[in-house]
Amino acid sequence: MKKSSPSILGTVVFVLTVLARLTIEVEAQSFLATPTIVELEVLPGEEKDFVIRVINVSVHEQSFRVYLTDLALEKDGNPGFPLPGSSTWSCASWITIRPSRLILTPYQGTEIACKLSVPRGETGGRYAAIIVEQTQKPALLRDRIIPEVRYRIAISILLTVRGAKLEEKVQISEIKVTLSQEGKNEVIVRVRNEGNVHVRGEGIVIVKDAYGRIWKEVTLEAGKGTILPQSERNFKGIFENPLLPGKYTVEAIIAQRTTNGWGGFLARKRISYVVKEAFTGSNEE
Repeated sequence: MKKSSPSILGTVVFVLTVLARLTIEVEAQSFLATPTIVELEVLPGEEKDFVIRVINVSVHEQSFRVYLTDLALEKDGNPGFPLPGSSTWSCASWITIRPSRLILTPYQGTEIACKLSVPRGETGGRYAAIIVEQTQKPALLRDRIIPEVRYRIAISILLTVRGAKLEEKVQISEIKVTLSQEGKNEVIVRVRNEGNVHVRGEGIVIVKDAYGRIWKEVTLEAGKGTILPQSERNFKGIFENPLLPGKYTVEAIIAQRTTNGWGGFLARKRISYVVKEAFTGSNEE
């Protein structure tokens, strides 16, 4: 499988935990962790070192802890961070990080050494997240008491273990067309990854009328389109103008996203869609 540009599944994930509710000012998120995603291809039994960097961009000293979780993606692309080892596709136990606690002075940065050790006999995709979390309260502002606020940054780990059983298998499980309150048709294409390694997809929807004429063509959006193994992802598109009453064929085409654009074909599905009135419609398989 070809690599693609970082996504998430590649943006920095900010998780804000507020332990008190007070209407007062607090400091903005005040540290960085890079890269936002680590994507590696390895062989069974291989060891590989990599580093992440944490930078304190605050005028105050800050302390942090660094730890591992599993990584999950919801249908809409929102990330989740289950306990390490709770997922079938976890590689959290394969990774060690040093140090796991650190203190940084204002504007100081440091590297955290990470080591990946892949067991023999493994193959397919494996996933985890490295969480960098503040461990102390922010500084007081204007002599006011502030709530206890901690920021976390998650760095996604996407691992592909090369082997004879590497399988990319994707299918479209559902196509649904609805009418929004703004009077626009929205199409949702649910794509399921039944393989054992993550893929990145992008796609289009083509709408044809009863005479086979192309009525509309829309690009589907799903961020970077990352789909983890044995999970689903919603790809969405909008028709600026609603479909007129009539019978239509709605066809979704999902291709693999690569650094050079569209790569290999992944999945295709077609349904019938009937617009009975200007503001109603029905999906038909």
